[in-house]
Amino acid sequence: MKKIEMKNPVVELTGDEMAAVIWTMIREDLVKPYVELKTETYDLSMMNRDKTEDAVTTEAGWAIRKNGVGIKCATITVNREKMERYGLKAIYRSPNATVREIIDGTIIRRPVVSPYVKPLVTSWVSPIVVARHSFGDIYKSFSRVVPEGAKVSLMVDHADGHQEVLPFEYFPGDGVVMVQMNLDDSIRRFADDCFRYALDEHLNLIFSTKDTVSKTYDARFKEIFQELYESTYAQDFKDKNLTYRYMLIDAASSMIVRSPGNLLWACKNYEGDVLGDLIASGFGSSAMMSSELYGMDNSYEYEASHGTMPDLYQDHLSGKPTYVNPTSLIYAWANALEKRGNLDATPDLVTYAQALKSAVIDTVDEGHITPDLKRQYTRETYEITRTEDMIALIRQHLETRLKKAFSA
Repeated sequence: MKKIEMKNPVVELTGDEMAAVIWTMIREDLVKPYVELKTETYDLSMMNRDKTEDAVTTEAGWAIRKNGVGIKCATITVNREKMERYGLKAIYRSPNATVREIIDGTIIRRPVVSPYVKPLVTSWVSPIVVARHSFGDIYKSFSRVVPEGAKVSLMVDHADGHQEVLPFEYFPGDGVVMVQMNLDDSIRRFADDCFRYALDEHLNLIFSTKDTVSKTYDARFKEIFQELYESTYAQDFKDKNLTYRYMLIDAASSMIVRSPGNLLWACKNYEGDVLGDLIASGFGSSAMMSSELYGMDNSYEYEASHGTMPDLYQDHLSGKPTYVNPTSLIYAWANALEKRGNLDATPDLVTYAQALKSAVIDTVDEGHITPDLKRQYTRETYEITRTEDMIALIRQHLETRLKKAFSA
């Protein structure tokens, strides 16, 4: 078949370790043979971030804001141990945090469901989607070690010139302190994204924080959600027979385990980070989850829901066979190209992207799985499949679907 044309590029952010190996396989074996691929590429590997003193990460984030659609491979987040081992210049920020701060908005993490992969939580019969605020909180915070006997205070310089000093704590022993922040406009965009997504996908919506303890910070999130719901969305939810409610996060966590699903769980940045992985594993695997960022200026970023897989990368380097589930990385590519096709009115690109996602499920349903799915797989016969063989099988199913779609 003739390669599918693209009108505009997607911004491609390459990454690290085993995720980068599979990323290349997907691009070369599942995308480029069928799509005349246009990309604006930024190398976000750890060593190139160090070479550019992390400037490349900021450039990549703004490129997504300008272009509209980005796709990101998993990347190493530098800590002190990695800085010393690789001789890096600094402990750089998480590249995810930098890009998300620029794009702002909401991360939607949705399980990729196969009828043969049974959730570990038996009550989950419909998807549970996690909406995570992508801005602020501990990801935009200041912290430092504080010695015994020190006093900490927060000074607010108001626009009218007066200063307000807020005493915090006297340290009877050595300790640590952290200050974090968020913005009303960002919280409001997050709430708006959640309400609109729930309506579009016909999901009940829960938002949860801990306002009984964080009586100002978390309470502000709760207030903004409630104000927006009452002023804009209450009637729409009622018309669609959907519900919105606020729950304390501990109560919501308990309820989720007993829930049948069919809901959108909206969480602050850190809680969404943690609970998104929990929900993914409960449905099958962290690799069986799509991750989409709905940002400012109608910008979108798609990424894997897992990390760089360093242990498997060492196996790969030593020549050992690897058994990696490529689903989340494939869905990142497919969802980005589908969004590009929708924005540019190129229906063939949309058809291709949807066929690629279906080909992944076809392969799993046929009995070819990776070890992460073994415990929950319900077919009596199956084969544990190597990484490159999984990609090849997905390509076969993709070609079958494309021939059917484009021969009509």
